[in-house]
Amino acid sequence: MKQADGLLFTFDRNGNESTALDLNGTFTSVPPGVYFKSAFTISVWINPKEVGNWSRVIDFGNGENSDNVVLAITDGLSFKPTLHVYISNRYLLVVNSMEQIIQNNWQLLAATFDGANGKIYINGKLTGSASIQIQSLPRNIKRKYCFIGKSQWIQDDFSHSIISDLRIYNRCLSDDEILNLMKL
Repeated sequence: MKQADGLLFTFDRNGNESTALDLNGTFTSVPPGVYFKSAFTISVWINPKEVGNWSRVIDFGNGENSDNVVLAITDGLSFKPTLHVYISNRYLLVVNSMEQIIQNNWQLLAATFDGANGKIYINGKLTGSASIQIQSLPRNIKRKYCFIGKSQWIQDDFSHSIISDLRIYNRCLSDDEILNLMKL
């Protein structure tokens, strides 16, 4: 992982020292790569300290509106997580949570997409879903900008969250598997 100025390691949800990232209004990134080419699941333990406009968990893409896969902590300032998947410069899928994330609290946030259906979960509970009419997956391409805690859109806020156990699976986990992530 690339470290930006101000990024700190801190206690995770279990009190383990130096095992969680305190994004503290900054970000980190992972190397360019092909992270999304099939069905997928993104999961993360997150403790949002402050929720800004469109604060991100991840934004992997090639710039604004360019094959992005976005898991945002909040849709605008709603405190409701959202998943956006783009093909080239158009939306493929948008899933909005019907429930809010809670500030200053550890929660498991997860999002899945199987090519037709997207879902968002908070603490193992399904809080939002959406479907597309024609099954399609993210393009099998290398994404150059793979941000954690930062958006590719300049006007969006950085994340002020503590995160741990950020995972990207190359398959869509079942409801039971998402619930089991609560035990890890």
